[in-house]
Amino acid sequence: RAAVARGPNMQDRFAYKTSCGYDIQAPYWAENGGIFGWADVIWAREAEVKHGRIAMLAATGLIVQDLFTLPFYSKWYTGEKVWALHDKLVEIGAATQVLGLLLLLEVPFIQKALDGTLDGTGDYGFDPLSLKSDRRAVTEIKNGRLAMLGFSGMIHGNFITGKGPIAALTSLDWHQSF
Repeated sequence: RAAVARGPNMQDRFAYKTSCGYDIQAPYWAENGGIFGWADVIWAREAEVKHGRIAMLAATGLIVQDLFTLPFYSKWYTGEKVWALHDKLVEIGAATQVLGLLLLLEVPFIQKALDGTLDGTGDYGFDPLSLKSDRRAVTEIKNGRLAMLGFSGMIHGNFITGKGPIAALTSLDWHQSF
């Protein structure tokens, strides 16, 4: 018996190769490419995947910097957290190096955009453990969305309290919260 084909066709908002039925149905305004056409929808999907990946790394970094300091940081690190650490990295030039690396990672996608071959997956073609699957792709997008919200919550918590996420949580008076 033949399997029933499930997944999007090119009329779906997320014109994205998948065989599972998750996160596929497009809102009425986004069907057939939405108001801006297919190129913009696929470009936005690609941007969402990449921003989600960066947010996952950033959220992890905010938590890790509150818990650990690597020994070789002692030459320039003087205890800055979150936003002050960002300013310190800009001051010593490390942020420029990170931006240069990100630009190099963007070159293949810029080429795909110019060729009109963006597929919305953010795929670098690097999968040595063969983890790529449709279900994992949807999970990555959803985790990326959560990380974007989590990172912005942690950053705004730092603006209000002046503490990193772990320090802010451990300074709460838990018995009065309930």
